[in-house]
Amino acid sequence: MATPPVSYGYPGSINAAALATWLPAAAAARFSVVGADDWRVSVLGGLDRGLQVNAGTGCGDGVMDVTAEYETMSLPLVGSGSQWFLVVRRRNWAAPPSTNLVAIPGTSEKKLPARSDNPGFESDQPLALCRVQAGQTIVQEIVDLRCWGGNGGLVAADAMALDYLARPGADVRVGPVSYRYALAADGTWGWYSDQPLSLAPLQVSGYAISGPITVSVEGSRKRVTGNLEFKRTAAAADSFGGPEFKDLGVVIPATARVALSQYYDVVISGFGQRATAHAYIGASNGVVGVRAASGTISLPKLANFYLYFNYVI
Repeated sequence: MATPPVSYGYPGSINAAALATWLPAAAAARFSVVGADDWRVSVLGGLDRGLQVNAGTGCGDGVMDVTAEYETMSLPLVGSGSQWFLVVRRRNWAAPPSTNLVAIPGTSEKKLPARSDNPGFESDQPLALCRVQAGQTIVQEIVDLRCWGGNGGLVAADAMALDYLARPGADVRVGPVSYRYALAADGTWGWYSDQPLSLAPLQVSGYAISGPITVSVEGSRKRVTGNLEFKRTAAAADSFGGPEFKDLGVVIPATARVALSQYYDVVISGFGQRATAHAYIGASNGVVGVRAASGTISLPKLANFYLYFNYVI
């Protein structure tokens, strides 16, 4: 078992020697970690649904915690489907004050569940969002939610961290995109950015998929647009009938997925044919499917179709 963290910021824990380290870190941002790998959450083999949390230093709500050893934890068993868990550092100011690792259960939806947010009593610092699949002993997916602060700026590992960093005036950079939590003309607060995020489509068997997927922030929502070319690369022709859609596979990256299925018309062309078909983007899973508007459509090698989409998430 790892030794408990050394904490600075709880009543009676700050001395002159600790002040120089604690004050800049605690004042930089409400939540942060110090080093690039500090408190990074990763899959741990050999332990059912195991996770490893790196040693390091992190701050939250005026308390700085230093862990000298990596820590391990096992997420709960899932009976069916999949479930997300939020891994946090929970700080509790009740005597004796403590900082511990906790996994908060969520749902099958990829979002942050409710957490403790009462500084001075009990507060949670998010570190990672982790997905457990029923029947699997390895954690299937980890979203890094850590952030780093200093000299007036804040950098987050993933855009999902904006969920818990929302605070009037906050400026956060995620990759090449900067976000500001600002007041809109209608009096509501939300995240805004002048720099849309450009994503590449995911590839599926039998096709080469190209074109941009752009995610722009509009207040508390995001607008996703795309213009993708699907070119058949397999030697055998693909065929589409109806009335059911034929799924091609997961094409839309997780950051750009929509909660409700979207439907669009597409034109399949090549080798003297030009036929109208219908396409859909699946709810929450990023799957693209196609069906013929009437009859059956054949898509031979090097023939293509374009899928243009525009929706808000």
